[in-house]
Amino acid sequence: MQVHGGAGYIDDAEISQVYRDARIGPIFEGTNYIQAQDLLGRKVLRDRGEALGELLADMERAAHDLPADEALANLRTGLLEGCTRLRVATGQLIEAAAGEPELVGATAHHFLQWLGVLAGGWQLALCASRTAPAEVVCAVIDCAVFYSAHVLPRIHTHEAAVTFGARPVTAASVGDL
Repeated sequence: MQVHGGAGYIDDAEISQVYRDARIGPIFEGTNYIQAQDLLGRKVLRDRGEALGELLADMERAAHDLPADEALANLRTGLLEGCTRLRVATGQLIEAAAGEPELVGATAHHFLQWLGVLAGGWQLALCASRTAPAEVVCAVIDCAVFYSAHVLPRIHTHEAAVTFGARPVTAASVGDL
């Protein structure tokens, strides 16, 4: 927006439409935090992770289908490891949720972010597996290499927050702040 100047905000540049479209998501769909609670509380826990398991299986298939290119090895490994760890954490959340009413609220944001980072890697894996002109494949592989080195490792941060559960959030008293 700043590159195009203030006039571009209304209709002088395409970037204004892109910006407005990007901003409508959190407004139209509700806040990201509410969406995170809906995902974990009403979608994942309600069906005991069945639909999530199917999604993770699709992600794992895409990781296995990646070309044998050495540059994509980190993406493959990161996706497979991330899916396995998310499955384990989801099982733990399912078991603990009934006894911890604060669990969904305390972990939903990081659960959503964890799944989102995996989904980004999954989409790159799907793109890297498709046949396309050489320059497109090269660009996708470059993007996948960057993603696997700089974005995919974020799953470990989100995993830590999810697996710690509600205790670190609910244990702090207002007087301690």
